Amino acid sequence: GLGLGARCVTAGTALTPPGGPYPPHAMRHPHRYRSVSSEGRVLHERQLVLIGDDREGQARDGQAHDGHAHDGHARDGNARGTLYYGESGPLPIESWSILVLAPGVWHRYSPDPQTGWREYWVGVTGAAVESAARALKLDDRSPVRRLADPDEVTALFASILDLAPQNDAASHIGIVAEVFRMLVAVAKGRFSTRQGAATVVDRAIAIMQARVCSGLSIATIAQELDLSSSALRRRFTAETGLPPYRFLMTLKVNALKQELAHTAAPLSVLAERFAFTDQYHLSRVFRQYAGVSPSEWRRRGG
Repeated sequence: GLGLGARCVTAGTALTPPGGPYPPHAMRHPHRYRSVSSEGRVLHERQLVLIGDDREGQARDGQAHDGHAHDGHARDGNARGTLYYGESGPLPIESWSILVLAPGVWHRYSPDPQTGWREYWVGVTGAAVESAARALKLDDRSPVRRLADPDEVTALFASILDLAPQNDAASHIGIVAEVFRMLVAVAKGRFSTRQGAATVVDRAIAIMQARVCSGLSIATIAQELDLSSSALRRRFTAETGLPPYRFLMTLKVNALKQELAHTAAPLSVLAERFAFTDQYHLSRVFRQYAGVSPSEWRRRGG
């Protein structure tokens, strides 16, 4: 009703501690938000969701546009989880990733029970928002964006959470302005601004995340990046501390953990879905990276 062609419908922050329920009990959203981790949901608005650690969060708990408080707990910054989006298979989420969720697209996401996470969210709706998304040529097929430096987007969310409780015309205008700034930053790739080898590594990780269910090889990634396999291994290991194959398998096993925790799919089905030779190959790799068998992980409930 402000003549902006856009309005904020939700904003807030909440913490899910390791082993805690998700969504957390304190995250008392309207019904359309509650199915985020079970049967999934389809939103009318565009949402931006930052997955982070608790550097900013404890002082901001309780600041939510829906007027409900959120409980604060200390936690580390090693968050991880999984997003299912449209027809895509499981997409890994890491600390300091931003999810750009388009209206009308079914999705569900949740943290790994071992890590939990803190999330910040803002939802905006209106013709101006979607016109901006089209003008900026945002690729809604790639909803997970990895942050090279979280400071910019964290500052934007901090501003949004300061404005949200005021719930007046000026605060709504301010929130919409910050969301537009965030969309521009996403479109321009300012969340992956590191140069040289790091840029190559960011692109390699994006390929891994988008195709974690496939039989993707390091040689294929290197070819797509116009590098030799040895050059990619050197750059990737220098940047992340892990060889690319181990990083890829870690992403795949983390996605498998979510499947085991939240579905009853047989191992044979999961082996086919995640491009393993068979369920024995899946079990061998899972035990190597998780330290327990898939069956034991499922019995423990994660």
